[in-house]
Amino acid sequence: MLKKELRWFFPEKPEEIPDILKKEAKVAFHGGGTSILRVKSDAITAMIDLSRLGWNKVRKDGSSVVIGATATFNEVVRSTASTSCSFRMLKDALSRAASNPIRNRITVGGSLADFPPWSDLVATLIALDARVTWLEDGKSEKKCSVAEFIDKKLGKEKNLVREIIVPEKELSFCVKRLARTSFEYGMFNLAVCGVMKDGAIESPVIVVTGTKDRVSRQTEAEAALAGKVLTDEVIRDAAGRVKVDFNADVNFGAEYKASMVGVYLRDALAEIAGRK
Repeated sequence: MLKKELRWFFPEKPEEIPDILKKEAKVAFHGGGTSILRVKSDAITAMIDLSRLGWNKVRKDGSSVVIGATATFNEVVRSTASTSCSFRMLKDALSRAASNPIRNRITVGGSLADFPPWSDLVATLIALDARVTWLEDGKSEKKCSVAEFIDKKLGKEKNLVREIIVPEKELSFCVKRLARTSFEYGMFNLAVCGVMKDGAIESPVIVVTGTKDRVSRQTEAEAALAGKVLTDEVIRDAAGRVKVDFNADVNFGAEYKASMVGVYLRDALAEIAGRK
């Protein structure tokens, strides 16, 4: 539980944050507040509320869409900043997350930094080669790919996500999640995209999150698809090359989840090919 004597800070400029981090023993950033109880909340001495920083904007910048860290999932879903396929892919993924009240609270920055195993955000961001701008120890601005941010576990307690940059791309895509109901946590998320040309798929990308290693890029399946027409035989071959490891949970066994990735991949590729 959170401490009763918890101190709250409401910075209006990011320059105010490093001093707070320096003075407080254990700080948590507060955006939507949906993940705070997942950390060791009884150790938290102070909260830094990010709502006054103005980081909730979703805007087009050149050939990219820039999403402020405190933008909620529903703010992204409702945004008209871009009509590109890549942005529509992200909106499709986020529109499937949790329930509508939760989508009104959960922020893209917090979801990326926390990266729970049921994340509906990360697989799509990695598939789209999105980048993230973050403040190291709340001060030094850094930028890297979302894949690197996750791989190096940069979402540490004093590192603050500022914005996510999604390049605009024209591609075909499909996102899927395994869950018992539409509003429950997903057991895994699957993001598939590529460029369709004369019936063949070029530069295919397949990303699964929720695995033992948190993220699994299916490079062998991608290689089996690259440059090929998506016939039933090609799709079956690619799905058969999926290699994922899961932990069992109270709802599904590890082998069942692994087999369902192949099933969902076949369905996703059939949708991309226009046959479903």
